[in-house]
Amino acid sequence: MILIGKIVGPHGIKGTIKVKPFTDFLERFEKGNIVKIEIDNTLFEFLIEESFLHKNLICLKLKDIDNIDDALKLKDKNIVIAEDELKELDKDEYYIHDLIGLEVIGENEILIGKIIDVISLASNDVYEIELKDGQKVFYPAVKDYIDEINIEKKFIRIKNYEGFFDKDDAI
Repeated sequence: MILIGKIVGPHGIKGTIKVKPFTDFLERFEKGNIVKIEIDNTLFEFLIEESFLHKNLICLKLKDIDNIDDALKLKDKNIVIAEDELKELDKDEYYIHDLIGLEVIGENEILIGKIIDVISLASNDVYEIELKDGQKVFYPAVKDYIDEINIEKKFIRIKNYEGFFDKDDAI
């Protein structure tokens, strides 16, 4: 199953929940759609009766979740889809779950580390890379800094700007 959102808590007292989305396809959370929520390793489907944005979160009113107590039971639960429900991406677009774990290789073919997270910022995404020595650095996920991404062979080749990965500069 693929994570597309996490329930962060209730919104009000009438059962509405707040969801932090992990997808660019926000139409998955529109009124009339079904969401799958993972509760104790079991999937439950809920019809979305109402949907609106609130402070970078999506608020959902789900059928049969009618009060704050019901909403609180869903806090920290994951909203997921099956892998066959993934949307087709354009060339040079990747799912975050496909990028995590990729080996990071410099222009000189030396292994630098691996991607452990992708952080979405307003300006661009940033790769969190764990270096071979265990230190972590952040690297911009923009075309100017990347030579190649190969999901099948599980690597990303980056442009290793001088000094970027020096130990003194690592975060």
